Amino acid sequence: EDEEYCLTDDTYCDEYPCDGEVAEITTMLTDYILAALCWACCIMLLLRGPNGAPKDADSPPTPKCRKFFAAGMGLLGVAWFTGGTDHGFARQIYCEGNDYCEKWSTWWELTCATQAVGMSCVVIGYAT
Repeated sequence: EDEEYCLTDDTYCDEYPCDGEVAEITTMLTDYILAALCWACCIMLLLRGPNGAPKDADSPPTPKCRKFFAAGMGLLGVAWFTGGTDHGFARQIYCEGNDYCEKWSTWWELTCATQAVGMSCVVIGYAT
């Protein structure tokens, strides 16, 4: 084991802020709020026309750039949600069932992957 990184479930809260079973509650709640805002933007981009009015049967098709922006916002919402879960439930994700806490998790890998794809969609949306 890495001598510099030897946190356990019992010592995790000595290094990171915890409130009962939840670690880093402020980060978790902030991430969840940002996820909800991203998802709201995604829905608004898809349900509103180019002039901001609600779409109806006579509305023109959604422009490709708007679809990329919506996809980006949706994926960034997933990234914020998985990141918040990773921070908030870090003790359960990283430490539970292990002698020492892990340094990396599948939740964090999912966060990084969806963030990268989401930002790529936004960049592609700007380019189209």
